[in-house]
Amino acid sequence: MEPSTAAAMQEAQENDLELKCKGKTFLVHRFVVCMRSDLIAAKFERWSHGGAPTYNMDDEDIEVVEALLGYMYLGRYKWLRPLPTVEDDGSDSLPSASVNQAVIQGSNSLRDAFPHLAKLLFEDSHSHTDPGSLTFHVKMYIAADVYHVSALNEDAASQFWEMCNHSFVILELADSVELLWANITSESDTCMKKVVGKVMFLYYDLVMACERIANFMLSRDDLGRYVVEAAKKMQAMVREELARLSREDSANP
Repeated sequence: MEPSTAAAMQEAQENDLELKCKGKTFLVHRFVVCMRSDLIAAKFERWSHGGAPTYNMDDEDIEVVEALLGYMYLGRYKWLRPLPTVEDDGSDSLPSASVNQAVIQGSNSLRDAFPHLAKLLFEDSHSHTDPGSLTFHVKMYIAADVYHVSALNEDAASQFWEMCNHSFVILELADSVELLWANITSESDTCMKKVVGKVMFLYYDLVMACERIANFMLSRDDLGRYVVEAAKKMQAMVREELARLSREDSANP
């Protein structure tokens, strides 16, 4: 637990705030929650009524509220679902090297060329509230925006990127992109959108094989710009690394 949160709990030993979500009540420390969320703090800044105030969060999923509270108290949240595995003819989960190779090679008929990969990447989308799903991290990112919880957006974007580095379901990526663009409309809020652009650039052949993503990208010019931006950054990194290697070769003839 962070020192600031521990100090806050010492000042407010009693649970003096009720958060309600879909019939479930969370008894929490108002000091802690208000310290994390500017939105909730503004609502109860001048609370003078008797008893514990109540804040309704029925618009959220219970799993998101639980993770949000975990972040408020601990400064972090974790997705818990194990990485997807592929079981076929008794084989183990798909090695990451095979995924990387497929990305490099690309294919217009992924389902036929890479049956194991296709089974992993094109299966039905997971639940949006599964704590291990891409959409869960997008919902946490949106919650950070809605409740004005500083730094949570960066944590959610980081965990989204981490999951994509392991394995993900393409249809779930489509869900995530649509959910993000529908809820984050500010042009200045670019953290997660830049991560999405980087993912789509790295796995371009694979994700563009998904008709939903391809159509969405055609309808949203800004998504294409994030992909191009990611491509330029990657190219700059490659040029910089090549220049560094060239300097080392020159220094060690």
